[in-house]
Amino acid sequence: STWGYSRTFRMGHGEFGPSKFDLFKRYVSVIPKVGKGLGLLIFILNIIFPGIGSIIAGLLGGSSDRGCLIAGILQLLTAFLIVGWVWSIIWGYKIWKKANSFMPI
Repeated sequence: STWGYSRTFRMGHGEFGPSKFDLFKRYVSVIPKVGKGLGLLIFILNIIFPGIGSIIAGLLGGSSDRGCLIAGILQLLTAFLIVGWVWSIIWGYKIWKKANSFMPI
């Protein structure tokens, strides 16, 4: 048998099919599109002050970027565990990259 996308896998009690792997699409859709200068500022802020840049990006985006605001708050709250800081840097990079591209990442 082949391991195609149309195949559903059974493991334990749950099923894992293609619709279960849409998490990455949701993750990318939460990253807001900002201007180039603001994208760089958010990236720098997220490196120095974890989550602050993400919170600012979420606030500037209005209700449509609520996911970014929540992510920024979680980054700030988990920064002392290093996980939040690393997440904040990656998130800031993704915002900066999206600001400098014509296509969504």
